[in-house]
Parts: sequence; C-alpha cells; structure tokens
Amino acid sequence: MCQPEPGTLQVDLGPSMARLARPAGRRPPVYVSANVPGGFESNLELEKHYAVRIRRTAS
Repeated sequence: MCQPEPGTLQVDLGPSMARLARPAGRRPPVYVSANVPGGFESNLELEKHYAVRIRRTAS
C-alpha cells in the first residue's frame, strides 16, 4: 500500500469511512456532485437533516 502525500488525509479519510459505513447498512453523509443523477436531491436531503449544524456565512 502506498503512503499518502502529506496533507492528503482528508481526501483519503472520506472514502475509507464511506466504505466502512456501507456494510453496516448506513449511508455515509457525503455530498455528491450535482452532475450525478440524484446528486442534487441527495445533497438537499443532507442539508435538511443537518440544517441546525450548517452555517452559511457568505452573503
């Protein structure tokens, strides 16, 4: 197994956690590209579920 470059932990951690959650029957809370069929709708559901945690600071 090759070692990740410094600073790439976040990139590597997300897919690893998603792979661990799937066999447990859970859908990991990961944004999906809006270009993927159902991606936009999936992201809306995530935002609805986590609305109290999401802060929009840009105006």
